[in-house]
Amino acid sequence: MRCINVIIPSLFAFMAVAEIICRCSIHTVLSKPFDKLAHLLFGMPKGMFPVFVLSNIAGYPVGLNMLAASVKNGYTDRRSAELMAVYCYAGGPSYAVAVVGEAVYGSKAIGVIIFFSSLLTNLVLATIINRVGRIRTEVTGGACPLSGEIFVGSVTSAGENLLKMCGIIVFFSGLTAALRVDKLIESIAERGFITHSTAVLLLSSLEISNITDLHPTAFGAVPFAAVVLGFGGLCVQLQLLTVLKGAFSLKFFYLTMPIRFLLNYGISWLLCRAFLPDVLPAYASDNKIIVEIDNFIPSICLIMMIFILVFKKRLAFFRIV
Repeated sequence: MRCINVIIPSLFAFMAVAEIICRCSIHTVLSKPFDKLAHLLFGMPKGMFPVFVLSNIAGYPVGLNMLAASVKNGYTDRRSAELMAVYCYAGGPSYAVAVVGEAVYGSKAIGVIIFFSSLLTNLVLATIINRVGRIRTEVTGGACPLSGEIFVGSVTSAGENLLKMCGIIVFFSGLTAALRVDKLIESIAERGFITHSTAVLLLSSLEISNITDLHPTAFGAVPFAAVVLGFGGLCVQLQLLTVLKGAFSLKFFYLTMPIRFLLNYGISWLLCRAFLPDVLPAYASDNKIIVEIDNFIPSICLIMMIFILVFKKRLAFFRIV
């Protein structure tokens, strides 16, 4: 139900658009007005500013998916993609503001603090990595025209990646349920060895949606929630492997993860110290519940469309053969 109601509706359009942008090299055109300023401030490689922006607003796998497509299309090399992957990874503002901010704490401001802590962390990482590492990008001409083949290929690729991601989500959920990991952590919390917030954060590091179980008065957990959202959880990390398809390695991405944790915590702590006292009085005592929107029928139609596209594409291939 999480895949059908949340993952597919929220990610499909972003992933399809990201595929189209990379295949047509549209980002090289969109980046031109910002290239000089982005390079001056953050050392951003030429043509990569739109990729950075979309990575930070679209959700965890979109940025790495765009980098994988850039490697595949020869726009950048594997090493450069490995470096850029460190700062082209974020949960996006919708989850931070709507889920953590409003649904958990009853305050959009707290969600904005968490989102900006992630964004500023990526900007700091980008500034350092871009100036130290030698990132190569090949800007060859303008964007190529959008054709039916590119459109269908992008939509099909996005659908296939989503299908694999959903498969991993279902498998991971079944595995943790079979091992009763959540029950183990909850029992440790009930015995007083760890707090309830710590138990929720540990479960969230496995599957990020568990963060909605945070208590609405646990304001001290906000910096830690920002760190967990910056990581995305083990389930998201497994999803990244299906998106990359071996385009480049994530070794450097994981080596710099402790630095991301420290930056994320420090920035979110400073933002909380600066803005959270003004937010606390605005907190509503009634805990808000996430509204479950029924996306079942639209998602099923989308899945059927993907299978039809794949089937027609293969049928046309066999006819040619």
